[in-house]
Amino acid sequence: MAASQGLTAAGHPNDVDRKRIERALQARQRYLYVRPSVVPAQGGYRIESPCCSRNVDREGGVIDVALIQFSQGYWRLYRKDHAQGT
Repeated sequence: MAASQGLTAAGHPNDVDRKRIERALQARQRYLYVRPSVVPAQGGYRIESPCCSRNVDREGGVIDVALIQFSQGYWRLYRKDHAQGT
């Protein structure tokens, strides 16, 4: 049995992948002034960050940025469309 066959969505979220995502976010220049968080979600992780844009959140609160899910053997990345609320 191949290693990928034994890997299911039940294995996510886990600390190893969460740390990998956190390190990748720290390396991005886009996040120089805020620190995004990686939060466990159903089948993966939700990325949230303090909001610096008053166009997105007038109160400057924490907003959802993306959702990363492991499904059918692949990672899927969904971005938040704040204008549409989806």
